[in-house]
Amino acid sequence: MGVRPPPGTNIINHLRIEIAEAFQATKVDDFPLPPWDYNVAPTTMEPIIRQSRHTGERELVQMR
Repeated sequence: MGVRPPPGTNIINHLRIEIAEAFQATKVDDFPLPPWDYNVAPTTMEPIIRQSRHTGERELVQMR
């Protein structure tokens, strides 16, 4: 399931792109994905999908 990353592509970067495509996010910030964890502390930077106030489009960004 899913598309295989092209040779030389970092698998973490490819996962970030797949997440953005699944949620139809048009903007993707460049940041490393954190390790998977069900218990996220309030001080941890995590990827989120949000709707832009300016364009109304979905974007994948990193926030606390």
